[in-house]
Amino acid sequence: MHRIASEFAIAVSVTAIMAAVVLFLGTAAPQTLADQGRADRGACVEAPLSEVSESGVGGIALLCIDRDGVRPVVQVRGLQESETYTAWLAYFDRPSACFHSPCGLVDLRGADPVGVLTRIDGAIAPPTRHLELRAVFRDLKMTPGSQVSLLILRQGPGSEADGRTRARQLLTPRMFDLGAPMAGALADRARGQLHAQAIVTTE
Repeated sequence: MHRIASEFAIAVSVTAIMAAVVLFLGTAAPQTLADQGRADRGACVEAPLSEVSESGVGGIALLCIDRDGVRPVVQVRGLQESETYTAWLAYFDRPSACFHSPCGLVDLRGADPVGVLTRIDGAIAPPTRHLELRAVFRDLKMTPGSQVSLLILRQGPGSEADGRTRARQLLTPRMFDLGAPMAGALADRARGQLHAQAIVTTE
């Protein structure tokens, strides 16, 4: 009888230990990779890229904002092979102060403009006529209710003969609407043209 009671007590103890281990592992186990991806990504907003002036350029824009900063991604389609394209982020902290609603290029001009413009990425369109352009802006904070415009500019055929011209194509908007120095060199004959955009309001 004493032996049976001892064996029963041991069995109960082992069961309790195993249950405790399972409970601990269940609560301590990490989230799935999908959950981790969502947590790392933070709050993301997806918006369509709308063509401008019948350019035929479209796609999807994704703006992710988390505690580390801001990550814009644009997937662009309908491009012209061998043409240079650049993506830009225009941030308007107080849209109510803009000249237009929604805020436009004119709100990026002046000695103290309402908006701030920065380059996301740039490349020459491959034969697939698709590009994914992205950037990471660390420690950037966006005010709730602000406007973010993601702009796709066409910069003309990628220059093969002049490295300086190619740099201007890839690194500057080259638009008179933006004024100096964003307009690029006055000697440049070709200019950046807005071909698609997506507008996002932050929460």
